[in-house]
Amino acid sequence: MQFKITIGFVLMIVLSAQGQGMIDGFMRGRGNLTTALSYSTESYDTYYVKDSAVNNPNLGTISTTSVNLFAAFGATKYLDVVIGLPFVSANASQGYWSTQSALQDFSIYLKGRVYEKDFGALGKLSAIAAAGYIMPASNYVPDAPVAIGHRSKNLEGRLLIQYRLPFGLFVMTQGGYIQRGNITIDRGYEVSVPDAWDYVVRVGGSYKIFYADAWLNIQRARSGTNIGAGVPFPTNAVSYQRAGFTLYSSVPPIKNLGISAGMSFTLSGENIGKATRISIGIVYNVPVIKDKNN
Repeated sequence: MQFKITIGFVLMIVLSAQGQGMIDGFMRGRGNLTTALSYSTESYDTYYVKDSAVNNPNLGTISTTSVNLFAAFGATKYLDVVIGLPFVSANASQGYWSTQSALQDFSIYLKGRVYEKDFGALGKLSAIAAAGYIMPASNYVPDAPVAIGHRSKNLEGRLLIQYRLPFGLFVMTQGGYIQRGNITIDRGYEVSVPDAWDYVVRVGGSYKIFYADAWLNIQRARSGTNIGAGVPFPTNAVSYQRAGFTLYSSVPPIKNLGISAGMSFTLSGENIGKATRISIGIVYNVPVIKDKNN
């Protein structure tokens, strides 16, 4: 049970650090609290204007780093509460654009297991539904090449299906819709941030204290503008296809502690940087109440 909880939370911290949301296919279990701290870094000098890859010498290389704090609590056997808060810093190697460093967006999700069927030696099928609310945690600037976020208030809904085999392998697929609110930019007028559909497919497995997976994340904006004059804007329609992998190991000398690492690549996109991201994290599982039924 402890390893399953920790593995599930590893997925959450790497999912969030690599932009895949905060919902995985594993429940924490009643009374279990898990905390995690992760660090990620990415950079790019090529970005997509609509779907054409271009460079901008006035910006050079844009680099982003983030420190991400997460926690998940099993309120019941069937319901988890998940929260996240990242501190993000972004800068451009050329030009006169100021570096932005600030708390980004606070996220809170309710995640519930709505269906589970055990097929014995053939494995287990489960379905999870989640709803989330995301709000800016600081007054960062959303309309600059080094913007750290949209600064919009978002509602998010997701449905996840996962099939787990008895010997540690699993296949997961999920789909979600992100509804983003309008924002008022520093120039004093209101603009619309496009909504988006988001999909993730993940294949992975665990053996003893080790875990590994590979994933594909696709996001499709419903509407929006294209990057103009080489400068992104909150109304841009941001779409992408990303792929990556996750590695994890527990640390046997220290009970309930584990370390994770992940890497992701932007394969294609619209109005987004062609970035490579590296993430590392440390996970600590705090069993508050023992639940033998999970």
